[in-house]
Amino acid sequence: MLIEPAERVRRTATFVIAASDSQNKRDADYHCDGTADDVQIQAAIDALPAGGGKVFLLEGTYALTVNAWR
Repeated sequence: MLIEPAERVRRTATFVIAASDSQNKRDADYHCDGTADDVQIQAAIDALPAGGGKVFLLEGTYALTVNAWR
């Protein structure tokens, strides 16, 4: 078995976000309240490590107060 030195191992993360009306909120790392949900979404993005990762939005309706397509 080959073990990579720590400095060469790429670390990633996955964060799950739940809308206020999502059915599986208990599975989420971040919970939106239906008001300015982009704040929680951005917090999850900001929490990703330098090596990258994924932010997964559960089903539901998200209220965005900024243009998400900049």
